[in-house]
Amino acid sequence: MPKAGKVKLTVRDLTGRVLYTTYNEYLKGENTILVTRDQLEVGGLLLYDLTFDNEVKSMKMLNIR
Repeated sequence: MPKAGKVKLTVRDLTGRVLYTTYNEYLKGENTILVTRDQLEVGGLLLYDLTFDNEVKSMKMLNIR
């Protein structure tokens, strides 16, 4: 992260259904958000959005169950 601030993580399945959301304060630099497979209801290819300072970065993850 370029500076400290609030970050929102949203994990969705391929249909757009929200599976997990968290919103926390993080420090400048590299941070880790741990999401266990038990917190997600499905396996397979999932999409996630990181929102920080009015910027959204969308990426993919693979959840193997």
